[in-house]
Amino acid sequence: MKKQIVLVAVPVGFAALTIALLLGGGAPTKSAPGLPDAGLTVGWLVPMLTMANYLIEFAMVGFSLAASLFFVDEDGALGDAATRFIRRIPPIALVWILVNALLLIVKAAYEIGIPFRQSFNFPTIYSYSVQTTQGNAILWQLFIVALLMGVTALTYRVRGSITALVLALLIFVPPAITSHAAGAGHHSLATGAIVVHIIASSLWVSGIFALIAMRLLRLELSVAVPRFSVLAMWCVVAIVLTGVISAWLRVGSIHGLASKYAFIMLAKTIALGFLVALGARHRRLLKARLPGSDGIALFRLLTIEFVTMLFTIGLAVALAQTPPPIARVPIAYANAQQIVGIPMLAPPTFWRLLSSFEPDGFALSFMAIAGILYFRGVRKLVRRGDHWPIGRSISFALGLAVIGYATSGGLGTYALFAFSFHMIAHMSLATLAPIGIVLGAPVTLALRALPAGTHPGERGARGLLNSAIHSRVSQFYSHPVVALIIFDGSLFALYLTPLLGHLMGSHVGHVFMNFHFLAAGILFFYLIIGVDPSPRRIPHLVRIVLLFAAMSIHAFFSIAIMSTTSLLDGGYFASLHRPWWTDLLTDQHTGGGIGWSMGEAPIIIALVALFVQWTRDDAREAKRLDRASDRSVAKGEDDDLAKYNARLATLAKRDEQRGTSSQSSV
Repeated sequence: MKKQIVLVAVPVGFAALTIALLLGGGAPTKSAPGLPDAGLTVGWLVPMLTMANYLIEFAMVGFSLAASLFFVDEDGALGDAATRFIRRIPPIALVWILVNALLLIVKAAYEIGIPFRQSFNFPTIYSYSVQTTQGNAILWQLFIVALLMGVTALTYRVRGSITALVLALLIFVPPAITSHAAGAGHHSLATGAIVVHIIASSLWVSGIFALIAMRLLRLELSVAVPRFSVLAMWCVVAIVLTGVISAWLRVGSIHGLASKYAFIMLAKTIALGFLVALGARHRRLLKARLPGSDGIALFRLLTIEFVTMLFTIGLAVALAQTPPPIARVPIAYANAQQIVGIPMLAPPTFWRLLSSFEPDGFALSFMAIAGILYFRGVRKLVRRGDHWPIGRSISFALGLAVIGYATSGGLGTYALFAFSFHMIAHMSLATLAPIGIVLGAPVTLALRALPAGTHPGERGARGLLNSAIHSRVSQFYSHPVVALIIFDGSLFALYLTPLLGHLMGSHVGHVFMNFHFLAAGILFFYLIIGVDPSPRRIPHLVRIVLLFAAMSIHAFFSIAIMSTTSLLDGGYFASLHRPWWTDLLTDQHTGGGIGWSMGEAPIIIALVALFVQWTRDDAREAKRLDRASDRSVAKGEDDDLAKYNARLATLAKRDEQRGTSSQSSV
């Protein structure tokens, strides 16, 4: 009976999708006479297969989430129940591949406007997959699913299940960045908001699915329910915030609130409010009694929540198929806005660089998550009476501020329009921001604030983090040569090859570059001036050599940019037709000079910080030796210095005796 109740949720989701499409104007209709038409059957198959696709993806996320979080690990290894859950993913992934193979053919027929039979051939499918963003999204999903199948078929440890969870969540990303958000104004904000919205929603829905699956299999929920309750609370916050942003960007104006699209959105909002109320009830039930003490009430609550969630998902799929009332792009700004997502900016001035703001959804999400986690960790330490240096918190906050300014502030905004500002933003993300982040010691804070295992033999979050720090992967990336190649060597691969032009032409490319700059800088300065635990202990002298090597390589790279005779961006900046700073090659040379100067100053700052740390380490070592000497004297023993001097005296006496013996023999 319980399984039948749960299965009701599936038709509810499809029913919500159908009704929303019919009432909201997103239902497929026949094309006008003379225009290509794939037919109503193909038109309806697109949203229905998309809905089925989401359900399968929720199952894959749910099983990987349960294996990672809902079971007690055995010193980092998956238990029997968790292993059974993770092994369910490969067959589900095969079903996903079959559904998406059909969806690819159906979408090709629908987008091209040809009957289904005509699209069922290799040239058509290949052209659609390679030449359209929707086809590319499915290909990327297939690649991610293939990796997911390999990981879930081989892993026996929690870190493998966490990797599987990350891959399962990544499946949602390619379609999200090609949805309505990608075509809306301010698409850097819209795309980031929708990706975070979908990932948070998938964690919430999949968590409920996993709990219901555990209940049907008669598995213990006393560990899973409290952990999911905390996760669900954070998911709700993310869903509400990103939902409001996405809704406003898609509606476009107050007048858009009267559209059919807005009515579907209102229904989705009401359903979400009901889910939040159920979640609050869930937490009250959790606080009142253990989950196992009232299994029927808990299962009933989970089932209602799951049915409502699939109803909401049906509305969300309908919204994705319904044209939003987004204002048209002004003709005067069509060139720049279609490429960048915002109108052409006025010529840069100090005030405009200081006051301009174009939010980047991915960067702001990273800053929000990192900032909240960091300062919650500090708050936890302070509450239990532990000391955390205020300087570290200030340093971390300044690092986040630099990230915000270089991605969403005036610098990040103008970086989309001029190579010189792009180079300033690049250097800020690669050098200035990492210094602040690294000196903030986030790993040390996490090791002190994260909980240990709640059960005997369980590593817990703290143990998993400590294991990751000392893993083989960390040892590889923490090698000085590897870090230097990533930090400086990747500059030549990015800027002196056609890769820059490909990345500059898309928002995903911009996000990738920003992430690479930041990650490479954090890795490099983590080895140079980091105070966090490291799998390698690098002598201070070697760190100084690394700094000077990085400085020299960066200077050579900047000179190469300043000496170029052709543009490196693949025509990106020329396509914007900006009315100011029209000499693009001069702007590129200016960017090279800026990269040289900005590469030197942060390294000098790091060099000063390194000398300070070296001095402090020597002082601590001297104090340690003094304390050891005092303990030896108190015990009536020779200290280390006395033992060392005695050994030298013994060696000198032995050498003297050997010299005397040699003279006697002569």
